[in-house]
Amino acid sequence: MQDLLASLKPELAKASSQITATGSSSTIIDMKGFSEALFIILSTVVAAADGSNFLTFSLEHGDQANLSDAADVAAPDVTAQGISGSVGASFALNATTTVGYCGKIQYKGQKRYVRLKYTETGTFDGTFSAVVLKGEARNLPVAA
Repeated sequence: MQDLLASLKPELAKASSQITATGSSSTIIDMKGFSEALFIILSTVVAAADGSNFLTFSLEHGDQANLSDAADVAAPDVTAQGISGSVGASFALNATTTVGYCGKIQYKGQKRYVRLKYTETGTFDGTFSAVVLKGEARNLPVAA
C-alpha cells in the first residue's frame, strides 16, 4: 500500500476570497513530475439568495508556463463531481444550496500546466477557495 503522505503534493490553487463578478481562474499549477491532480473546491459563504446564480468550475491546460496556449480540458482527461453528485467535465456551485460545500475535479491530462477556471452566471455572491493535490508522482517520496 502506498503512503499518502509520501505520494501527494498539496498546493494552494486559489486563496479564499469573495466572488461577486465575472469569473476568472486560479493559480497555474505546474504538473512536472506528476501524472494526476485533484482540485478540491471549498465553498464557505454564499450570500446570494437567487437559485439562478452559479459559479461553473472547469479546468484548462497547456504547455506554456503562462498558459498563453490554454485550452479547456475535455473528457477523458477531466472528471468533476459537484453538489448534485453528478459526474462530468465541469460542475456548478449554486448560490442557494452550497454553503459549506466541498466539490472536486480530477485532472489526468498530459499537459505541463493546468488551472481551475470559474465562470459566474447571474449575480453570484460567495466565498470559495481551492487546493490541489498532485499525485501519481514519478519519483517517491514527494518533497514537502
